[in-house]
Amino acid sequence: MARGPGKGVSGNPKGKPKGIQNATTRAVKEIYLDILSKEQKYWPEILEKLRKENPYQYMIVMDKISGFAENTVLEQLENPYEDAVAMDEFVWQKRNKRIKNRDKDKKTIDKHEDM
Repeated sequence: MARGPGKGVSGNPKGKPKGIQNATTRAVKEIYLDILSKEQKYWPEILEKLRKENPYQYMIVMDKISGFAENTVLEQLENPYEDAVAMDEFVWQKRNKRIKNRDKDKKTIDKHEDM
């Protein structure tokens, strides 16, 4: 006596819809966002200290924060593909601006050291 829908057919052939998170992922993300929001007032001080003491780690953290923000925003968009392209362009503009400002600050520091 055969059990289930038959050979080669799963119990849920269509599977989970793309983009739908499971309950655990959703719960972990909500906890993470809650922790971040409670600690929000300390972030500027923490990031500034990290930027001064370890610029490399600072850039890694900033990249991860921006990636997390992108994903959080993308989950709430109506047309994820078109909005993802726009979001990607926006993020690249922000990163390029941050890099240009960093280079500009470095040139200013170098200029003052030469005097």
